[in-house]
Amino acid sequence: MLNASVLAEWTPNFLRMVMSPGLPGSAGSAPPGCGGVMGTEAAHSVELAVHPQGELGSLRTWLTLALPPGVEVRRTPGTPGPGEQGAFDVLSVLAASTGLVTVIKILPQYLRAKRSDISVTVSVRGKKVTVDATNVEEVMPILERLLDD
Repeated sequence: MLNASVLAEWTPNFLRMVMSPGLPGSAGSAPPGCGGVMGTEAAHSVELAVHPQGELGSLRTWLTLALPPGVEVRRTPGTPGPGEQGAFDVLSVLAASTGLVTVIKILPQYLRAKRSDISVTVSVRGKKVTVDATNVEEVMPILERLLDD
């Protein structure tokens, strides 16, 4: 989950970006059907953890280049679980629900383009699902349902 300080930092900039008419990446500037962020839609977030950790930068670059305007991707410190000493960094994605669906739909392309031993753990509202090249077809419908809840 995103902590409160990350959301507090993102929310004003995100809302200003999606509510400002006529600016690149603002509401109404994306062509119809391109998955742009709607200015009246609430922002949601997911976290993406990559194994091996060294691929985190690669996934961030892939998402930054492939996602529509209005979707923000940031590298943030991971949250250690109970009994853990620390946690790896994660990618936190903030967007309207349509932008998050786009993130989920891009993951199979990323995994197919990379080595077969890469996996991405997606955290949606506290629920974690791990997707890799071998289970992508089975896991994608589960991730899409999590986003619909």
